[in-house]
Amino acid sequence: MLIFIAKLFLSILSILLGIIILLLLIPVGFRFQGDFSEEEKNFTVTVALFYGVIRLFMDFDFHVLRLQLVFAYVRLTVYHKAPGDLGSRKSKRKVKTDSEKSEKPQKAGLHATDWVYLARRLLPRLLKPIRFKTLQGDLSLGFSNPATTGMVYGIYSMLKYRFRNWEKITLRANFVQPGIRGEILSAGVIYLHQYISILIFSYKQYRRLLRNRKDGK
Repeated sequence: MLIFIAKLFLSILSILLGIIILLLLIPVGFRFQGDFSEEEKNFTVTVALFYGVIRLFMDFDFHVLRLQLVFAYVRLTVYHKAPGDLGSRKSKRKVKTDSEKSEKPQKAGLHATDWVYLARRLLPRLLKPIRFKTLQGDLSLGFSNPATTGMVYGIYSMLKYRFRNWEKITLRANFVQPGIRGEILSAGVIYLHQYISILIFSYKQYRRLLRNRKDGK
């Protein structure tokens, strides 16, 4: 009996490992279309796995959020709920007092300049495995903090002419009214196996900056 259970466990583990390897080796197709104008706020996302054998659809607008899974032409609704219901559950987290916050030892972390340095080093690498077949849009973006808006716009300006097809993307910084407005359409494939080396590099960069910050460099 134990031998049978062990063989069954190894068989299931081998199948899962094979699926993960195939998922890493086979390009993942995607399509994103969003309309964030004043009249409409909606977007649709399509993710195709294993050359379209498995597809994941997400559709969101003012009225409803739908998540559907299609496997071999069989469509299953995974999630379907109105956006107003998403925040119906109130958070029960306990609010900590100032004394409780002061008792907790402060951990050494990265400063804003460190995160900007990481973004400049890592963003080009993180975007490299993505091959855009279609990328076009006209967006206006703003955050509640004008400094964040300026930082995001600076990163966009740095990357726009570094990658192909990015010339058709127009992003305007809105320092007055926070939010996102405009339209965007993108489609392409993602090579997930390339992210293995990128994640290792990213972790090493993060640990190096954190070590230098602890040493006071």
